[in-house]
Amino acid sequence: MVNNQDLKKLEEQKAIEKLNEEAPDPKQRQFQSWFGKVVMFLAFVYAMYHVVTALMPLPNLMQRSIHVGFGLILAFLLYKTHQKTKIGNRISIVDILAILIAILSTIYIVVNYLDIMRNPSSSTTLGLTLGFLLLLIILEGARRVMGMAFPIIAIIMLGYAFLGPHLPSFLAHRGVSFTQMFQQLYLSPLGYFGQVTGVIASVISVFIIFGSILIVTGGGRTFMDIALLIAGKRTGGPAKVAVVSSGMFGLINGSAAANVAVTGNFNIPMMKKLGYKPAFAGAVESTASNGGQLVPPIMGAAAFVMAEIINTPYSEIIKAAIIPAMLFYLGVLMSVHFYSKKKNIKGLQDSSEVQSAKEVLRFSKLIHLFGPIAAFLYFIVRGFTPQNAGFWAIAIAVILFLIFDKQSIVTKFGKLYKGFVNGGIGIIMMAILGSTAQIIVSVLGQTGLGVRFSSIIANINDVSLLFGLIVAMVIAIILGMGIPTVAAYVVAASVLGPPLVSAGLDPITAHLFLFYFALISGITPPVCTSVYVAAAIAKANWLRTSFWALLIGLSGFIIPYMFVYGNELLLNGTVGAILITTLTAMIGVIGLSAATMGYLIRDNKVYETIILAIGSLLLVIPHVALDLIGFLLISIIFVVQFIKNRKSVISGVGTVKA
Repeated sequence: MVNNQDLKKLEEQKAIEKLNEEAPDPKQRQFQSWFGKVVMFLAFVYAMYHVVTALMPLPNLMQRSIHVGFGLILAFLLYKTHQKTKIGNRISIVDILAILIAILSTIYIVVNYLDIMRNPSSSTTLGLTLGFLLLLIILEGARRVMGMAFPIIAIIMLGYAFLGPHLPSFLAHRGVSFTQMFQQLYLSPLGYFGQVTGVIASVISVFIIFGSILIVTGGGRTFMDIALLIAGKRTGGPAKVAVVSSGMFGLINGSAAANVAVTGNFNIPMMKKLGYKPAFAGAVESTASNGGQLVPPIMGAAAFVMAEIINTPYSEIIKAAIIPAMLFYLGVLMSVHFYSKKKNIKGLQDSSEVQSAKEVLRFSKLIHLFGPIAAFLYFIVRGFTPQNAGFWAIAIAVILFLIFDKQSIVTKFGKLYKGFVNGGIGIIMMAILGSTAQIIVSVLGQTGLGVRFSSIIANINDVSLLFGLIVAMVIAIILGMGIPTVAAYVVAASVLGPPLVSAGLDPITAHLFLFYFALISGITPPVCTSVYVAAAIAKANWLRTSFWALLIGLSGFIIPYMFVYGNELLLNGTVGAILITTLTAMIGVIGLSAATMGYLIRDNKVYETIILAIGSLLLVIPHVALDLIGFLLISIIFVVQFIKNRKSVISGVGTVKA
């Protein structure tokens, strides 16, 4: 007979093992025949192409064109024409034509590579025609994979390029001819196959594969087990588990939506079971998953692009991101803690739901997760390029799995194959995203629009840096609505990066500021993709979920200003200065969380919430007087609430939750 405890353990095991599976994407075709196996094999080959070229790269234009062309082929094989029709699930003549264009356009670049490099200003009718046709299938591929928002932005930019002479004077420019446009887009490293595509092809793709391999070798389950061990039995346990697991999952997966889809299917039902409202549960998951892109050592894709744009070693980006990421998750955790205290939500009471430390921290479990991550860090510190470090991390993950896992060799190779297939499928969106982003970047350069916007922001910065930062924040958030973080960051960096640097900000500081707000757009209405996914899982109203996500993640809007005005948060300065600035920032983040949740050590009065908010904001800008006033205000509310709690206990009128 199987008792209830065994059944609970079995259910938990099945739920956790969902982390080893990617939730099926409704945009993708579901093949049941041999043809599906062929498509999966092509995805495997696509992944292996990126693994091999991480160690033995091809010439830039050649490597990038194969990366984009192969990605488009898989996109038109795998992604539906229309999500809500049965017709869209079948390969159509449009798909076949698009695949042929992708193949021909790639072959043309590979065969004529030397001529293109020797004569960058020359072009043939065939080359220009293929460049135009490639534009069409890139935009259609982007529509299928990412939705309408990003392709529409690219089309508007193209219209602006061609209609320049006919626009009002404040927008007018001399115009771009058909030949100029497609010569740069297709036959140069400034178009489809430019810098963004290059970073995705050589670096980001390797880490997408790395994340997939860690998941199939047990990394996802280990993440969840550790999160349950750390936070499961504490106040608000399931919500804290969601924060910890989503943050840890961000170590190996830089996609917010994927993070929500994978960890949310376990975390959100667990939160609802313990009494959290569906909207709050969805908000916790979407905010924590969105922040996963901030977590070193393997941050979101935009961080790798940032390193390339500002010509800075990725190890420096990691160093600068450590404290801001810690502050972001401190804010989320404290928001969850204060809300849970206010609603009197306890941790997981059933001991069977949380494994023992002895079980979780077994060598056989930890080696598959921390061995490859430690290897990656070792190679990065030794000065290897991110793609080389990623290659060796993948190789070590595979070797450790084959040596230490106790399953049959057939099962092990089957899981590894699945990991590479999932990695190849994950790269498709990034390949199309990069080439679409490059269309926008190319138009910004050809029309001078980027310089014009930069000049406007620079003029604002001359009047007030703070006002310039606020304008940059708003633009970055708007750019990020409905498009992935990396695309929003690339456009923001092209337009807003130069004036922020010219205003005196260090390049890492300026670009990390833009990165934060491109990321925060994932929880900012009206278009907030992370919230949409979480709300769907939670079966909650998306607008209410977004409202809670903004409150929970409010520190994310403040932290960028903290490190702009207190560069010590980016580990610049003496040890003493870094510690003091970090401590005041932590107090400010905790105070802000207490203000937004309406609770510190007991329910806030309205005036207490206002004082906590003011005190927290005073701690944003490092200044001795402001820091002292802010700390004093927060301390006063703490002492007042502590005394009220003591009086309640003595008089027997109330109970103490804190």
